[in-house]
Amino acid sequence: EGTPQGVVVRGDRFEVQLMAADPSEYPEVPPFDSDRYHETTSALMRDLIRRTIFATDQETMRYAFSGILLEMDERRMTGVGTDGRRLAKMEGPAESINGHSTEAGSTVVPARAMNVVERSLHEFDGSVQVCVRDNIVLLRAGRLSMFARLVSGRFPEWREVVPRGDLPFQVTLPVAPTLAAVRQASIVATKESRGLDFRFTEGTLALSAMSTDTGRSFVELPVAYDGPELTFCLDHRYVLDYLRVLDPEKQFSLQAQGSDHAVLFRTDDGYDYVVMPMARSSDDET
Repeated sequence: EGTPQGVVVRGDRFEVQLMAADPSEYPEVPPFDSDRYHETTSALMRDLIRRTIFATDQETMRYAFSGILLEMDERRMTGVGTDGRRLAKMEGPAESINGHSTEAGSTVVPARAMNVVERSLHEFDGSVQVCVRDNIVLLRAGRLSMFARLVSGRFPEWREVVPRGDLPFQVTLPVAPTLAAVRQASIVATKESRGLDFRFTEGTLALSAMSTDTGRSFVELPVAYDGPELTFCLDHRYVLDYLRVLDPEKQFSLQAQGSDHAVLFRTDDGYDYVVMPMARSSDDET
């Protein structure tokens, strides 16, 4: 039962009164009435969000880092998330209808809104239309229509971070065994000692971590590698975030310019992930 103060719910032996706000103050939802938009699949949209949203920054006041950048050109849609220490980029095919496009670095959709989109598309299998106009983004998928205001601020030049071609050091790794090994090796990691060493030698990846508070760990994984010895120190949380969004039956490529350079994780379906290496603290030294 509706009242001027709210809603009253009654049953045989109970009554609940819920306060309500003035419906006239509810924001007006703009209609998706534009004939200029991008169209892609729900599967790509879900993957784009799931594979980039974890890299966004939800802890600081850098507004442009708190959402996912969407860039759309004639034949492609690209999503990028970063917190300044890592960057995730996913791209895939999307058709521009009537010349719809976005300006580079300007269309940043709040992470909270993108979470809602992913959940809403969970069981939807069909086409998704995305339209950017003024300071809002509109999305339509079947009977679902959504809109969100864009994040203020300009996104960093992400193309300067993601290598276009392959890097000198390359090794192909299986997702599921690598995920299991990283989980095992990071069991001794703490908030202060997050570094995990990835040491590549002929035929072997050795993962190790150490903390004076919890102990040390060492895990070996056989890999198809026959190059020179190379070691990276990475935040184990960032590596786990990446591996969890991949198909466990697939493989990925780990690439780098050298042990002191950023590490590139790359798949064959348009997904790149760049992580900055860590310097080991004195707490991690043997």
